[in-house]
Amino acid sequence: MNALVASLENVDELVEPHARSLLINLIETELRTEEPALCLSVARSPVRRLDLVALIRECLRVRGGVRALRAAALVLFDRAGPAGALLAECERALELEPGLLTEDDRAELLDLLDGVSLTVHADVPSLFVEATRPVPVPTTASTMAGAVRQLERRGTAVPLLRFLELLANHSHRNVAVVDLRGWIDAHLDLVEAHRRAEVTALRDAVRSVDARARTCLLVRVEPAEDDTFVVMAWLGQTDAPFGPNCGPEEVVTLGELQRWLREFVERYAHGALDPRRRPVIEFALPPSHLNEPVDTWKLAGGRRMGALYQVVVRPLTRPASALPLVADRWKVLVASAGVESPAPESMRWLHSTDDVPAETADCAAWAWIAVTCPLVGRQPAAVDAVLATGAPVAVWLRGEHAETARRAVLEGLSRGRLVTQLPDAVRKFRANGWHDGSHHRDLVLLWDDPTRPPPSSYLVNAPERRT
Repeated sequence: MNALVASLENVDELVEPHARSLLINLIETELRTEEPALCLSVARSPVRRLDLVALIRECLRVRGGVRALRAAALVLFDRAGPAGALLAECERALELEPGLLTEDDRAELLDLLDGVSLTVHADVPSLFVEATRPVPVPTTASTMAGAVRQLERRGTAVPLLRFLELLANHSHRNVAVVDLRGWIDAHLDLVEAHRRAEVTALRDAVRSVDARARTCLLVRVEPAEDDTFVVMAWLGQTDAPFGPNCGPEEVVTLGELQRWLREFVERYAHGALDPRRRPVIEFALPPSHLNEPVDTWKLAGGRRMGALYQVVVRPLTRPASALPLVADRWKVLVASAGVESPAPESMRWLHSTDDVPAETADCAAWAWIAVTCPLVGRQPAAVDAVLATGAPVAVWLRGEHAETARRAVLEGLSRGRLVTQLPDAVRKFRANGWHDGSHHRDLVLLWDDPTRPPPSSYLVNAPERRT
């Protein structure tokens, strides 16, 4: 640091404060070509040495800061004389930075990335996070070049090569992708031998970028003790493998879970959890917590989760006696969805959970239940009775509502729709209810997706990776 400060002090042009301001602006401009949101925090001082010390400290703190200082110096100063000594000190400092690529390798790679165009459903921050699994970290990278700069300094080449493979998988098919894949193959020697398969496996794992592909965030919440919970979470698509557990490492309270989830959704809000892709956020909860108002939890900006996303719940367990019924009901549900039968044609009303009517257990035609029993929104025993029917899908209202009001909401929800449209219909009903204060905001959707196979047992464990 002392050498860099001394070399800057010897540059006569920097005696004037406005020249130092111009240098800072050029450094910031250079950094923003890779990270547009980046801002330098230089504690300015009228004393030249203090001003320069603050600048050098910031350049050493910010990733790529010394490189940007060198680029700005080349623009402002003549290479001869004191400026030459400054450039030499920058070069020495750069040699100390941890990096995997030579200047020539990096320049070649950035040229190749210049020709890669991402699809409209992929973005750099989301791919960056995916490349750094299983421990996602926040990133300020918003350009391919910025991501390369950050990833090549992570101590191993694996995240960088994973990122490049993901870019190729999410790119329009063109000559540039072929060239990029050639570059990756030529630089696999940067990756530890035992991890090369991890990188090359991404070549065959081409993600669907169809706008209709459904993203699902599964959040498994299990009580621990003293009102705390063990939480696991998996993010994936219905037509692609789920990733590793990305939930909080420690047990959490419900308030801490809300904060964690808000930050997690915000991290992926421009990628996998972009609301325009109509993602599902699925909570696997103990039966006693199925009325927990998870859909009312607020995200960044104050929006309620259930208004922005399709928020559904399903139980961690069901009564053992209900497991054969689940399989039977599932077949009816899948058949109903397959022939696109209107939702009301495969629905049965459940007016009382004290004594479940025989028709809910015996009738072969029904696939899902609309519950008007007032107890279901208040008593865990009433929820247990709903689960005992084996219904894979059920809808009810939380809170105090008259049975006529409940029936009116549920009739409106099902009218003219398919069962498979219920998650998004519930989302719209909730959004309208929060807007106008109506009963619609209290809808609860118990949802075992008919587009996926039923679990062999009903305990919700980590999703299995597909091979």
